[in-house]
Amino acid sequence: MESSDGAIWFAVEGREAFRLDMTGDRWSTYKGLHYQGESPDGMRWFVERRDFLQSTFDGVVRYDPASGTWRRYTEPDGLMNQASGILVSRSGDVWAVGGQDSVSAIARYVEDEGDGHWVTRTYPDLSWNIRSNALLEALDGDLWFSSELRWRVDAGQKGGLLQIDPERFESGEAIRHAP
Repeated sequence: MESSDGAIWFAVEGREAFRLDMTGDRWSTYKGLHYQGESPDGMRWFVERRDFLQSTFDGVVRYDPASGTWRRYTEPDGLMNQASGILVSRSGDVWAVGGQDSVSAIARYVEDEGDGHWVTRTYPDLSWNIRSNALLEALDGDLWFSSELRWRVDAGQKGGLLQIDPERFESGEAIRHAP
């Protein structure tokens, strides 16, 4: 994937992210970081995976190429405790998906005077996690998220899809499409 400065990011699921800076001849390797995309303000977004085999995630990392600074977001910043994927919408909103204590969760990044924070909503009747490879922004701007394939019926989880109007996310409104 090419970023706005012309660098190329290579990422393979379960492996490190590599950045090829086309202005030089150096590679950079970021162990445990998995490149997810770039927001319109030039910020680069990653999920941090601690253990690939256990699918254990640590948080979300933002890189600011203008200042060369890195910022890690975790649960104290409002993020769910198992962020596994990121979607950057056409409007520039940054969305994280994953789980919070074995319950599906979606979070939206909110800019503020500091380093920003996350607003997280959970969806207990969906699944234990939102799939990181099943995120979609529809032409009308609605966001679609898929549950993991195996959900816990004993916990009242029914699986399916969530359709969210970004304007109504803060209120917790979502349309659930069950199988």
